[in-house]
Amino acid sequence: VGCGAQAVTQLHALSRVWPVERVLAFDVDAAVQRSFPKRVGFLGLDVRAAPREAVEAEADILCTVTSVGVGEGPVLEDGRLRPWVHVNAVGSDLPGKVELPRSLLERSLVCPDFLPQALVEGECQQLRPEQIGPGIIEVVQHPERYEDWRKRSTVFDSTGFSLEDEAVTRVLTELARRYGLGMDVELECLAGDAMDPYDLLLPERGVEPGQGEPGDSRHKFRVA
Repeated sequence: VGCGAQAVTQLHALSRVWPVERVLAFDVDAAVQRSFPKRVGFLGLDVRAAPREAVEAEADILCTVTSVGVGEGPVLEDGRLRPWVHVNAVGSDLPGKVELPRSLLERSLVCPDFLPQALVEGECQQLRPEQIGPGIIEVVQHPERYEDWRKRSTVFDSTGFSLEDEAVTRVLTELARRYGLGMDVELECLAGDAMDPYDLLLPERGVEPGQGEPGDSRHKFRVA
């Protein structure tokens, strides 16, 4: 639910972990919804635009990646969701901004990325502290403790934890240098398509690196 730029990277990440059979995509902006299958075409998945009701009823893993305004949520209804659905709630980033219905949260294992922040601007702001489950670090370290929840609804309350991003980036960079993997990429411009975060990196979506007219900011980047 939500087919903007971050939805591209969310699906990319999920496809690296799960054998995705089918993707149903919904956005309140019809043009953005229609363009989503093309923007994620490089993944080779069966991606279809669908009404929100179909997404709710058929999803095993459901991502909410929206820019819904403060006080305008939730973006889902609870009645159609599968009993075992897992929800990655990504869009909440302000006090008063929520994507999920309280009833879903109250019956689910809610796992925040960083609890102090999630209580202020995540889905956790709808709950009392005792209703909130373990943090993501605990779940990763001790997955066996939560096996029983595989048959019940779970929610990852992802508000964004910059220290975690920094730590992961350092580890990946160190490993890449140690094993001689990857390449250095210098980006000096914005993507031509604001809804496609990979617009600059995939040649088939635009010009090759180094091409473009002088002064054209879209093409001012190089791959070393």
